[in-house]
Amino acid sequence: MSDTVAATGSGRSRVPILLLAVVGTLALLFFSFRMNWFGAPLDDAALQRSLRNSDSAQAVQHALEQMVARFAQRDAAALRGDFTAPLSALVKHPQWEVRRAAAWAMGHDPAGRSRTALSEFILDTDRGVRINAAVALANYNDAAGLAVLRDALMPYVISAPIAGKFHTRAKVDETLGIGRDLGHISTAEGKAPVVVFMNGWLRKLVCADGSEVAAGAVLAEVAADAPTLLNALLALQLVGTSADVALVESLPQLSPASKQKDVAAQAARTLEALKQR
Repeated sequence: MSDTVAATGSGRSRVPILLLAVVGTLALLFFSFRMNWFGAPLDDAALQRSLRNSDSAQAVQHALEQMVARFAQRDAAALRGDFTAPLSALVKHPQWEVRRAAAWAMGHDPAGRSRTALSEFILDTDRGVRINAAVALANYNDAAGLAVLRDALMPYVISAPIAGKFHTRAKVDETLGIGRDLGHISTAEGKAPVVVFMNGWLRKLVCADGSEVAAGAVLAEVAADAPTLLNALLALQLVGTSADVALVESLPQLSPASKQKDVAAQAARTLEALKQR
């Protein structure tokens, strides 16, 4: 679920948006759509209804997918209809999957009509939503999400949801997929799962298996995966500054994904752009 969207800045090249949540979460949702196909493409009225469907997250995500397909074709119907209000309302949707999908879709609108909502998404509690929004804004040459883009290159932490004894079978350098249990916290009342919320590699176990931990304690560090790095690097090529050179150069120490051919090539292009600023 990727596409090429024209950047709005003068002299900027068309940059592919390969949003990390799309590659991870939304890829799974995409196949779910195909397994539970909704039928014929949605017209404008059906898109509006689906975007406002508070009872079905799947219907909203399906509408977002179809909107992006229209934007990709520069479909006149997609540009004629005013979807700003229903899209902006998704900022408050309770499911992070929907908010990630919404931020992803907003970045594909050639008219850039949802930039105000994207600025709100930058403050979202979910890291994937924030990154999607920052990459989308960068596609319009808007650097409002620059701090988020820098953070996207860095490992993220997984914290204990409650106090108790931490148990894990995960090993350092192991690939961790979204939704996977890193382990669990055991208490006298039962077990609380510790769930991975973004794809990546287990960079470090901060707490040993079997150790007692407090609520909120950092359990592990997860290095960014290839799509995350690629997305952030593409965006930094557009809105980054010379101050980002050191961070991009440090990627080999931050994540093994930086050694993948496509990521390394993009890192080189990003560095070239940053050093000219």
